[in-house]
Amino acid sequence: MVNITISEASGQFKQLYGDIQVPLASFIEEQEAKDRANCLALKIFSERTSTNFAEGYGGLTAAGEMQPVGEGGNPPANSFAQRELKIIENETWKSRMQITREIIDDAHGDMKRIIQRAGATKLTSGYYRTIDNFLMGLLGAALGGKDKYTIGGRDYATTCYDSKCVFSKTHKSGSKTYCNMYADAFSKDVLGKLSTVQQNVKDESGAELGVAPDTIIIPNDYALKKAVFEAIGSEKDPGSANNGFNYLFGQWNVIIHPALNFLIPASGAVPFILLDSKYNERNDGNVFQNRVSLEVESHEDKDTKNNVWDAYTRFSGGFVDFRHMIAGGVTGGETL
Repeated sequence: MVNITISEASGQFKQLYGDIQVPLASFIEEQEAKDRANCLALKIFSERTSTNFAEGYGGLTAAGEMQPVGEGGNPPANSFAQRELKIIENETWKSRMQITREIIDDAHGDMKRIIQRAGATKLTSGYYRTIDNFLMGLLGAALGGKDKYTIGGRDYATTCYDSKCVFSKTHKSGSKTYCNMYADAFSKDVLGKLSTVQQNVKDESGAELGVAPDTIIIPNDYALKKAVFEAIGSEKDPGSANNGFNYLFGQWNVIIHPALNFLIPASGAVPFILLDSKYNERNDGNVFQNRVSLEVESHEDKDTKNNVWDAYTRFSGGFVDFRHMIAGGVTGGETL
């Protein structure tokens, strides 16, 4: 929720801008809720509240199973293993909107006109667009094989607690090497095989984790959209005249995000991701770390006499676990 502070107006500033402060603040608050609902990245990243300069994300392996001990028997020891700590440092973000004296003069008290000309929607839409672009930039960089995402001359890691990129051919599943990046182009068979690989992943102790992918994330590519919805959109076997049941029907949500369009090649496979949204939420997979939600302060610029609305926020993001996602159509990936 946006936090708006309005400086107490006096003199000419109060005369010019006093009447628009509360209505404009209410409009911004209302717009914030709409913009949040439209932020697709927040459907892919789980929000975590931060109270410090940076946060550490650890975790434990799954507990061992109970053992039969007979009547009056002593319980066997059960242990957990501590994972490496993943640190995500918060970043500060700022922007500014100005309502000029000329806008007020020419609006003749028409609030709708003032809001339109001042670009009041840009504060909250810009806030969530910044979040969306940042988080999807992280995801896109990882999908493109990079261990960091760079924006504004600053680097943000795409690595997990095991110090490997979230999409890697050398993660661990139990004692074995585990790959969650494959080169295979999307198809019904590839979807089935890839989801099976993900479902079989284990933790460091070799325990089954019950990963169950339920979301497909793709760029806005016509051929890929067509292939995805043909594969999952019918309860009958797609591309066949028989009445065979399509076991992939009914279990998937699809998120189409144009921010991943830069990964679409001139020819060849287009990248896509399978996500277990529940595992992602439980186990700190994709993390949106929120330190300070959007704060907006209204005041007068003493030199220009404009009404300035300054926006401030602190947040960051990253990846802690890797088992919640697996990718296909990735250059340099393994083959199923």
